[in-house]
Amino acid sequence: MAINLLINGQLADIDPDQTFAITYQSADLSDLGSRTAPYSTTWALPMSLNNCKLFGQIQDANGNTTFGNTQQRCLVYKDNTLLLDGYIVVTDTDKGFI
Repeated sequence: MAINLLINGQLADIDPDQTFAITYQSADLSDLGSRTAPYSTTWALPMSLNNCKLFGQIQDANGNTTFGNTQQRCLVYKDNTLLLDGYIVVTDTDKGFI
């Protein structure tokens, strides 16, 4: 099972042992206004050289980056099948992870 994460069209490095959970919700036909989009749990990405290039100096609060608490385009594929077309928001970095 190959999971690929593309952020703004660029492939991000992921931990192959990490579980990527996506929650899909179906519409409640009695209340169509309550429908929500699919969402994921929090993911931790390794602070690899590739991810540091992709995210910029995100681990540095004073660094130049476009990612701090902003939505960036994100695509998640599993075995070349698109699972999620949405946005990623980086809210924190910690101990070698984004």
